[in-house]
Amino acid sequence: MKKAPQAALKFMRAYILAARDYNDAIVDGYLRGDSDHYECTHRVRRKDGLWRWMSVYAVPIKDVEGAVTEWFGMNFDVT
Repeated sequence: MKKAPQAALKFMRAYILAARDYNDAIVDGYLRGDSDHYECTHRVRRKDGLWRWMSVYAVPIKDVEGAVTEWFGMNFDVT
């Protein structure tokens, strides 16, 4: 499996601030081929300072060679 573009990894790792180690393990597991999708639950701090729990599910969009070119997914507020 080819590696995802660094910009996508940088976004995914920066987006989830509350559980960085957990998120890194999920991303690394995807890159190892442990899963064909990205899924996790994490907290997001709103502009007003409140924390909300979000559920995330995403699948990679790949080119003909199997390299990830972008991600398609959904975020749900599950607070």
